[in-house]
Amino acid sequence: MDGYRLDLSAPPNWHPLEQLRRLCAQRPEFPFVDLAEFIYCGQLVGAAVPAVVLYKHRRTRGYLCLDACGHAYVVSGARNLLEARIEPLSRALRRF
Repeated sequence: MDGYRLDLSAPPNWHPLEQLRRLCAQRPEFPFVDLAEFIYCGQLVGAAVPAVVLYKHRRTRGYLCLDACGHAYVVSGARNLLEARIEPLSRALRRF
C-alpha cells in the first residue's frame, strides 16, 4: 500500500464522479449515481501514486474514493499517513 496525505485545499474535482455516473448509466448491474447525493471532501495525494478524490454520500455518510481513471479505493489510516487500496467498483457502489 502507498502512503497518502489528505489535501483539503484542493479545489473540488467532480470529474471522476461524473465519469462514474456515465459508466453506471451504461451498465445495468450498477446503481444510478446522483451527483447531488455526494459532497466533495478533498483529495488524497502522495509521491508516485495516483491522486484519489473523496466524496461523501449525503444519506449514507459513506465515502466513495475514486481516481481519475475511475478506480475505486478503500482508504484507511490516520489523517497524515493514509493508505489506499483498489477495490472492485461493484463493491464500492454497494454502500450507496
